[in-house]
Amino acid sequence: MSYFMTKMTERQNGVDDLTLMSSISVENIVTQLKHRLDKNKIYTAVGDVIIAVNPYRSLPIYGEKHVRKYQTAKLSDSSPHIYALAERAYRGMKEMGPQAVVISGESGAGKTESAKLLLHYVSSVSGSSSVSANMKQIILQSNPLLESFGNAKTLRNNNSSRFGKYLELQFNGAGEPVGGVTSNFLLEKSRVTYAGRGERSFHVFYGLLAGGWPELLSQCQLGRAEDYAYLSQGTTYVDGMDDAKDFQEVLQAFNTIGVPMEQQWYLFTVLGGILHLGNARLTGRDAPAQLERGGEYSLEMAAYLFGVAPADLLKAITHKTVAMGGRRASVVNIPQNADQASQIRDALAKEMYSRIFDVIVAQLNSVMYTRDAQFGKTIGILDIYGFEIFKENGFEQLCINYVNEQLQQIFISLTIRGEQELYRQEGLPWREIKYFDNKTVVELIEGRNPPGIFRVLDDTCRSLHAVDSDTADTKFIEKLSMSAVASHPHLRILSSTSAFTAGFTIKHYAGDVTYSVKDMAFKNMDNLFHSLVNCMKTSTNPFVRNLWAREEEQAHRQPSTSSTKIRTSCGQLVQTLMRCQPHYIRCIKPNEQKAPMKIEEKRVLHQVRYLGLLESVRVAKAGYSYKATFDLFVQRFYSLCPGLQVGGVDGCRQLIAAVLKKHSEIAKSEFVFGHTRIFISSPETIFMLEEFREQQMDPAGYAAKVREYEQMEAAANRQEAKVATRGGGCCIIS
Repeated sequence: MSYFMTKMTERQNGVDDLTLMSSISVENIVTQLKHRLDKNKIYTAVGDVIIAVNPYRSLPIYGEKHVRKYQTAKLSDSSPHIYALAERAYRGMKEMGPQAVVISGESGAGKTESAKLLLHYVSSVSGSSSVSANMKQIILQSNPLLESFGNAKTLRNNNSSRFGKYLELQFNGAGEPVGGVTSNFLLEKSRVTYAGRGERSFHVFYGLLAGGWPELLSQCQLGRAEDYAYLSQGTTYVDGMDDAKDFQEVLQAFNTIGVPMEQQWYLFTVLGGILHLGNARLTGRDAPAQLERGGEYSLEMAAYLFGVAPADLLKAITHKTVAMGGRRASVVNIPQNADQASQIRDALAKEMYSRIFDVIVAQLNSVMYTRDAQFGKTIGILDIYGFEIFKENGFEQLCINYVNEQLQQIFISLTIRGEQELYRQEGLPWREIKYFDNKTVVELIEGRNPPGIFRVLDDTCRSLHAVDSDTADTKFIEKLSMSAVASHPHLRILSSTSAFTAGFTIKHYAGDVTYSVKDMAFKNMDNLFHSLVNCMKTSTNPFVRNLWAREEEQAHRQPSTSSTKIRTSCGQLVQTLMRCQPHYIRCIKPNEQKAPMKIEEKRVLHQVRYLGLLESVRVAKAGYSYKATFDLFVQRFYSLCPGLQVGGVDGCRQLIAAVLKKHSEIAKSEFVFGHTRIFISSPETIFMLEEFREQQMDPAGYAAKVREYEQMEAAANRQEAKVATRGGGCCIIS
């Protein structure tokens, strides 16, 4: 129907799909995004990829009314919107199998809010049985819980995800959500002990102090956020955030997923213990370090809340226990000075918090996972913090940017390189479109032969036992300078005799990043000294004992480094994503000031370049909008050729001949035969085929849907006109 196709044409307020641009360049892409944002249109398509520009203000484009609009609309009529992508993923799951939505972009671009909108849409359209209703409630309640423990205020984003999350929703044969599994990785646990100027630690600490149970706060002797060293380094307040109210949502979420009140109490007392631990300041150049005046009280409170003896905790912090002598090892206690002991104290705080986070995720999975899901009926949503380039970059940024390099590699493989390779394999005429393949950067970081940066770091850490952190960092940069990757075109080593000034620069797909090697070896080891582990295992707090129970199982294993864990979890994530039909949301941060509806062209130009949008537009424009094996095409559209008896290429040719005979408005040139697949040039043609199919299979239902859509669109237009005159909205991306 003609009005379905008008959506695909260029309009005065910009194009819905960047492949419809008359002139393709990064500058024109930015111009289009700016022009659309001026018209309150934050979503733009590149084929099936959605670009989302953060508006930093409320827009009346979400909610149940809009959910129904996209649920009942033809995909051919769906203007670019996150709900349209969610509908494609949901239909794809029901009809074809596992789907995955990859949300990418830098911090503050709106990734976390996009993930919430996806969840809201799928929850709204996916059935209402008692089982699915309960599961929807649990899944939706997991958001405030994980945000409280895993998000924090940064300079660029008031609610920045400081961990990676892959949520896999599980569905039954009717398309109802019956379960889910959350995988978490790369928690920025260093934020527990340090937040820079203008930033905060994790939200839950401030929520606990502002809205915790009075009896709990009294027992834990907790006061204001400003009273604690771990919280007072940055800011303690976020404009527009109600910490006490948000904490009540955390308590409600714990109740929803069935966490007993006793366990909640123990958990929060451990959080209080972490805060007191940070106030146990140490002094003295000579070893062992001593507690500063006032530090005794803080250490005693931390020990009390952890359920251990204060003397044992102090000794575990001020003495490093090292096993010497191979299999028949003797244990040596090495006294530590104030700086060294402070590092051990902070390591305990970070590890304690990290294990609490893992317990919360495990609790969520225990109530979400089900064996009742139908095989292959899943939708995965990946939300991970984006590429980071700061004035000072360390091990955390290297790990984050490595994962983002991997995700960019998947995007290139499936949308740019993969498309072009498929056309060549199928024997189609194709002129190569050049693009930057970041595979070389991934190999520089994780490579096995020659050993990449991570493996050189691991090799350094194997000889770390009796070496202090600064010496290990210096050894690492020396080994890297002598390694095979030292001459890599995307690596520049900044050698120095001091770990404070030594580092290296990697030419990432998103730009050059210089990393300091300070504390890299120590952070990569990611294992605690025996003194701390043994102390925690004596705890009378059952929650703390459970946090450290796994140490018994791992006592005789070779310690795994942080980089090894990251490579492993990232490899598993890549394998999962490659098994799914992917959908992409590329989030754009329009300006640094979080100013509403404003694009800084230079800022956006950089993101357009490193996200590979120009190459994506060129491939999508020059390529084919639809491809399928001959059998799948026949299986999908057989109803358009009554009496069709064969499949394969012969059935495909008969089917297309029947369509062309009946519908002269479709050109024969729209269909191109490869060796094993049929390709269709324009999206309009496949949309028409879908409409013809639905008309043929359910004429009455199709006519009813068209009438319903027209009525809803007219009502929506009237409502939007009213809202535009008085202002207001229902969703903000922050």
